[in-house]
Amino acid sequence: MAKRSESKSKSVSAPARSLMPARGNIAQRKCACGAAAGMSGECEECGKKQLMVPQRPADRNETSALPSKVNATDSAAGTHAAMDSRFGHDFGRIQLFGPAQRGAGEASKKKGAPKAAKKPAGTTSIGAPVRKTYPVSGATLAEAATEIEARDEAGLTEWNPKLDYKTDDQGVVTSATVVVDLTVTMPDWPGAAKLAKAARAEWDRFYGALQRHEQGHVDLAHKFLSGLGSSLVGKTEAEANAALNEAVQKLQEASDAYDVDTDHGRNRGTVMDTSIK
Repeated sequence: MAKRSESKSKSVSAPARSLMPARGNIAQRKCACGAAAGMSGECEECGKKQLMVPQRPADRNETSALPSKVNATDSAAGTHAAMDSRFGHDFGRIQLFGPAQRGAGEASKKKGAPKAAKKPAGTTSIGAPVRKTYPVSGATLAEAATEIEARDEAGLTEWNPKLDYKTDDQGVVTSATVVVDLTVTMPDWPGAAKLAKAARAEWDRFYGALQRHEQGHVDLAHKFLSGLGSSLVGKTEAEANAALNEAVQKLQEASDAYDVDTDHGRNRGTVMDTSIK
């Protein structure tokens, strides 16, 4: 439940104050010379005399009484004392900044907060393969092998790239995101758990060889589709779509060549020895 809060303000009128000086007997301060003194405690002539301090020529053999370096605290204290004496007011609460302090402040303003990292204009994301299965029945290796060989593929790897992009007024791609979904389908044979030790070992060997073969297809998908998103930035909309189709086509050709070279994995162990009982 949202709760609304109200802020109320009041206007208070104070009684008017007179700026005219009060009338009455006022004690008049005098200067040391006997003349009427101002707010500083001196008359105007004596005040002028103090301001006119004669400059003494520097003696080459005389060491200056001032230190060669004055830190910020000493400098501020000296400035406060001079101002207090000159104007007859306590300036101790006023913070003073020298050139070095002002420079540091300006430098910190120029430096500012660190800039956020610029997001890349083109990205490609290839997720981990989604694992699917198809059922295999049968009581022996021979029966399971017969079912598997009746399929087009003992194992199957599929890819589905999706492109999302933005263009400017001229139709040029300014950002592109490619997301590739991978799916690997493998046989699921519950009856393997009931096999004799030797037969179960043969099934496990076959299954491992099939997994390695399908991983080869997954590796090809990474090879041909990784970095695709960034390569589309700067192209026209038509060029970007053509580049995506070309990349997928090259992947398919490489995958087909891989199956031909390995005989769909058969010459790398995806054939079961059904003579093992």
